Amino acid sequence: MVSLIKNQIIKHLSIFAKNLKPEQISLEVLGGTGELRNIVLNEEVLSEKLELPPFLRIRRAECNRVKVKVPWTKLNSAPVEIIVDELHVTLELGTHSSADPPRKSSSPNSYGFADRVVEGLSIKINVLDISFESASFSGSLWLSPLTVESVSPAWSFVSSLKKTRISDSSCHQVIFFKQITWNLLKIQAFAHSEGGSDRGQRLNSPLRLITQGGRCRIAIKKDSNDGSLLAGRIQTIFEDIHWVATLAEVRSAISFYKHIVALAKASGQTAPSENPFLVDYSAKSRSQRTSLPNPAIKSTIFKQFDVGQTSHHVYINKVHMTLIDDHANTKDYPANWNITSGAMQVTLERISVDFYLQNLISDDRRYWVRYETPNEFTVFAANELERHLLNLSVGLDPTARERLNRLWSTLTSQSLVIRIEDVVVECVSEQTTKREDLQDLYTSKTSTRFSIPTHVPAIHFEFSNYFFPGSTQPEPPVGLAHGVIGPSVVLVDTRTIRWMLYVIDNITRSLDIEENAGDPPVVCARIDLLMPRIVIPCSTPPEDERYPQKFVVNVSTVTVSNRALDRETFSIENLFQSLTDDNLQFISSVENEGKHDLRNHILQTKQLAAELATTGASTDLLPTRWYVATSPLWVEAVPPVPNTTAKVYSGVTVLSDVMLAGCIDIKLPNLYIALEPLNSLGVVIDHFQFIQLMRVQKSISDMVEQIEIDKKFFSSISGVPVSDSPLSLYCFCEEINVHLVLPVGLAPSPFETVSMISKSDTDTTLSSGLSVYFNKTTKRPVYKPEITIITNRV
Repeated sequence: MVSLIKNQIIKHLSIFAKNLKPEQISLEVLGGTGELRNIVLNEEVLSEKLELPPFLRIRRAECNRVKVKVPWTKLNSAPVEIIVDELHVTLELGTHSSADPPRKSSSPNSYGFADRVVEGLSIKINVLDISFESASFSGSLWLSPLTVESVSPAWSFVSSLKKTRISDSSCHQVIFFKQITWNLLKIQAFAHSEGGSDRGQRLNSPLRLITQGGRCRIAIKKDSNDGSLLAGRIQTIFEDIHWVATLAEVRSAISFYKHIVALAKASGQTAPSENPFLVDYSAKSRSQRTSLPNPAIKSTIFKQFDVGQTSHHVYINKVHMTLIDDHANTKDYPANWNITSGAMQVTLERISVDFYLQNLISDDRRYWVRYETPNEFTVFAANELERHLLNLSVGLDPTARERLNRLWSTLTSQSLVIRIEDVVVECVSEQTTKREDLQDLYTSKTSTRFSIPTHVPAIHFEFSNYFFPGSTQPEPPVGLAHGVIGPSVVLVDTRTIRWMLYVIDNITRSLDIEENAGDPPVVCARIDLLMPRIVIPCSTPPEDERYPQKFVVNVSTVTVSNRALDRETFSIENLFQSLTDDNLQFISSVENEGKHDLRNHILQTKQLAAELATTGASTDLLPTRWYVATSPLWVEAVPPVPNTTAKVYSGVTVLSDVMLAGCIDIKLPNLYIALEPLNSLGVVIDHFQFIQLMRVQKSISDMVEQIEIDKKFFSSISGVPVSDSPLSLYCFCEEINVHLVLPVGLAPSPFETVSMISKSDTDTTLSSGLSVYFNKTTKRPVYKPEITIITNRV
């Protein structure tokens, strides 16, 4: 009897396993348990069932022991358990021949008891070891232990399988829920020697990533009549990820990513419409869907957990990334290099990445996870889509316009949403740097540092690509990208900027990045910065509180876009209209010989403004032309605050509210920025603030000169010729009002401390029209500026 059962098992399992023999099976029939040892799996069948991408091929898969538990008397409520001790899989990465396309599994004709048993399987793998090989890279992925179990719709473990699925007879649909968990995930990738001829010879600095604790939640919706897939949702959740990487490891990571992308392109990835989860919105499929019951009559609980469309999600609680320069040879640095073993730490909190493969525009994102509409992107997208539809409708007769409207109802998007709650980037540090001396280069702790009426994450980015399923005409709208940067504080640290430019140069030179020969895809993009704050530190003389400690640039909103059609935001009808021919001639004279890109761009902008003012016409999108607009901007001088560790960002206003508008013209390697205040500039500055401002100007000039010296030095080391990257900044001011407050008595030297001057509590009038009086309480001088400088057309 046992021999007969073993032969039947071999008959069914021989599809998946190679050279399976009866002595490899240990079976206890009455107990419902069985065990297989030393199994070599059929790699071709596995590749077909797993639907691996074309650039992946399973070379070998084997496991040492598989144990199966079958609850014969409770198959309706208890899962069939499969326990695997060790599973080792070897993959090969490369472009493979497509002469024998993978076989497509036919959809089942019915959905019954056997399907529910398979869906309820419980799998546990003690060790899953996946190694991969390619011409340029080799590596491994190691998981332990890996568990696949059925759970309730609320992702909790239940005693009965009946509680792990919900169904609705009115719409003939069923949803079941699975959860994959693991305790440890380790990823390694090694770069091979030049040419990849010797795979055993690995280069130093491999890519390593280790995470502890993770789970993957899967919800799959099927048709209860035939078992066909309708939609699915995959949510991968990580706790904390710690990655300490050297510059060499970062180069390996980027090279590995480029290698995978190149393989995917060379292998001709499966088109999105062939994904089994995607719904065909063509006319044929639409006629089939109209026969289904109205979704509005679905049960309440089914609506609550319904998976309306296929989507993939990644959630990470916190990411700690530390970038280290471990190069110890001092000869490879300039003589005045003062950053030994520099390191920078980046902390990202509560990251979510959502990718929706196919979303009907008419669905209004109602199935999206943790997403509220309307918002800035939906308004931005609605305006762009309406503009594109109007352009397509121009010149069409009523019949063609009706046909266009029917096709427009099938417009579909692939959308990516990235949200990061908090971001902290620390300044460069060394091994001897104390923790209390660390400063934040960029921080956006929105929950604790800012009072805003609504919740705004540190970064919210969305990108949507549009297409008409099954149709190449008419031309779909261009892709839309929108980013919102929440309230943040940026510290201008010259030492960190110098180190970061060295790191960027080090990575890009080693990667040998080639420029794309083709034109970049046209994307309509917009970036909104909310309440950014730029902190410019100053060197403060000791024991003298009259010198400001820092200058803080404040602005409520900054908007950057490559389409300037929003008149309320950009107001380009008046941009640069006050410039005369003499001004433009002056611009040409100061630009490099033979390069008048900025002048030409300003002339084009003025012409565009005239067209918008008269006809409201729009222009085509250009990836090299961007428009900038700000709300009122002001600058404060913050004095030193003794006996406190709190960070103070408010002080005396130096530059009053001014709104800026302008444009950015990118002609690599040249970058031109032109700005124009929309109102007159008002500056009030005293002697001590002016001295500190000059010191800041000198430190920035010294930094720019040092960066140029560094570029030439590293170019001589690497042998790659240095290329100039000129930056031209132009500001056109109609009027500037400067109020200069002079000191009382003898002007103090900017390089020494001057004691406070004491006077009686009476008003005193000095020469040169400067009035000063002394506060009776603080005994501090208060200045009344009387000197005004007015300039026109600067």
